Amino acid sequence: MPDSDKVLLAHGSGGKLAHEIVRNSVVSALDNPILNVLDDSAVINVNGRLAF
Repeated sequence: MPDSDKVLLAHGSGGKLAHEIVRNSVVSALDNPILNVLDDSAVINVNGRLAF
């Protein structure tokens, strides 16, 4: 599928296009060393209750 300037329904599939839009739009805009790794999970160490 060619690159597009528009968000397509295919971007929501969780596949290659979803990865590309996250990497090229979100991660590059935020430029955060933790997010740049593109991990799909995180460990949150808390002492007590956590709600989110």
